[in-house]
Amino acid sequence: NNYDAKSTWREYAMTVFRLYFRQIIITLVLSSAQAFCGQGNILNYAPTIFANAGVPEDSTLLLLLGSVKFVSTALVILSVDRLGRRVLLLSGICIICMSLFALIIGFSKRTEISNTLTVFGTIGIVIGYSTSFGPLTWLITSEMFPSKIRGRALGGQAIVTGISSYLVSFTLLSGMDRFGDTAPFILYLVASSLALLFSWLAIPNTGDRTPSEINNDLNAMFLWR
Repeated sequence: NNYDAKSTWREYAMTVFRLYFRQIIITLVLSSAQAFCGQGNILNYAPTIFANAGVPEDSTLLLLLGSVKFVSTALVILSVDRLGRRVLLLSGICIICMSLFALIIGFSKRTEISNTLTVFGTIGIVIGYSTSFGPLTWLITSEMFPSKIRGRALGGQAIVTGISSYLVSFTLLSGMDRFGDTAPFILYLVASSLALLFSWLAIPNTGDRTPSEINNDLNAMFLWR
């Protein structure tokens, strides 16, 4: 009986992977990129980042970050159907990449504009995340899979995101201490740039589309041709 149950489960898993392997890959990439863009670390350790960059300690900046995240997420919720998932995803990741580049410059060149670059870079990452990975990873995943396996897909995504977030949590402070202040941000920029390229080549717009229609739309994306 145990063998039959294992065999049945294995056959079921192989069938799901064969039918939805592209959707599974997209889910894995978005779930891991959601963590490896570094937004969680940057938001959690914002006071340390500001201090290392020489920005005077000011609670107003932390309040501003929280307010920006709330407003950005609310705007995405209101405009996601009008602008489209793909546009918001690509735009948000672009903002993240540019903001990480600003942080790298801010930490590598201690000039008069370093503080400004650090503050705007941090705010930009929060905005970019709130308009892309934050709300859209879950939304795109739920729309790609049919209802009978949607729950498992979202559960798997949560596991991948949790594992990735755990791994990324060790990269910021320890990375700064071991490899220099800019090292973690370079890692996040590389990961976000790869996620941007993948999203451009592999992810269609999923709004107002059934899972079957999305599966057909994937055939038109460059990576899946």
